[in-house]
Amino acid sequence: MITARNMEKAEKIVSEIKTSTGNNDVEIEQLELGSLSSIRAFADRFQAKHDALNILLNNAGVIACLQGTTDSSCSSEPSIWANSC
Repeated sequence: MITARNMEKAEKIVSEIKTSTGNNDVEIEQLELGSLSSIRAFADRFQAKHDALNILLNNAGVIACLQGTTDSSCSSEPSIWANSC
């Protein structure tokens, strides 16, 4: 499963993965890590389809940013944001 903020971009990548590997079992789910409502919605969709999560790979970047907030007004770290830009 691949999660993404931009489903259009993710669909192109997943299509390439399926073509290059022959694995048609790759799933896409929308997920914005800066939004607690998006995280909850993803978790609900995931639990409805799957019994367990066996492996989790995280990918994040480090950028210099001003302090910000999520859509639920939780404060964010001023220099390390996951999935923010």
